[in-house]
Amino acid sequence: ASLGRGARNDREGKAARMRILQLHDETWDSGLSHYALTLSAELKRRGHDVKFWAAPGSHAAHQARFLGLATRELAKPWLTLPARRAELRREGFHLVNAHTGSAHSLAVALSAGTHVPVVRTRGDARPPKGHALARALAKRTDLFIAANSAIELELRALFPSRLIRTVHQGLPVQPFSPPAKESCVGILGRLDPVKGHEDLISAARLLQEDFPDLRFMAAGHGALRIPLARAAAALGNRFEFLGFVHDALR
Repeated sequence: ASLGRGARNDREGKAARMRILQLHDETWDSGLSHYALTLSAELKRRGHDVKFWAAPGSHAAHQARFLGLATRELAKPWLTLPARRAELRREGFHLVNAHTGSAHSLAVALSAGTHVPVVRTRGDARPPKGHALARALAKRTDLFIAANSAIELELRALFPSRLIRTVHQGLPVQPFSPPAKESCVGILGRLDPVKGHEDLISAARLLQEDFPDLRFMAAGHGALRIPLARAAAALGNRFEFLGFVHDALR
């Protein structure tokens, strides 16, 4: 059925500016935190009213304030669930977006009886669970957002009846001029098996004969520092481990 002009304009007006609650309770700096923060900042830049609820003292809470987001450090939210649910109604949120498994449970509990849609954004390298609680939460979730196509396939296999979309993380693009004499390939992330440092080292070995001036750098720290250095030893000073860096994007 077609909408009348007035109803259509009203719907478009509401879509133009949404009130969105972002729930992210991870305490450390991570890819999940970065996705939640960049998403929230971009929604705010586009004119939406974004609230960011984070774990007390967390990296995400600090960065959310730095980005100018309306931020709350939420301690023990389950003990104040009725008050938070009343706040959800009072603030008139259009949706709640959860970025971790525990935040997903909280979002579903908060939305109970409010008709506020729940979105679960998933960017975790660990495969999603298909246990009874996960299935129950999925039934109460209006949309799953996957950070890449692999995660989307995992979600579709577990929850085939749910609405699932892939939304790649956006990053600001700066003008890039390649160096005149040599090129460098870098990997940014903690030294952990899920990050793929071993794959980069293997690729470096394959490329070293055809590209003798190509250099490689790994920025980050972690438990695999010694075994990865051993794996890259044959590449000599062409593969450098920088350790922790403060200005990651630079």
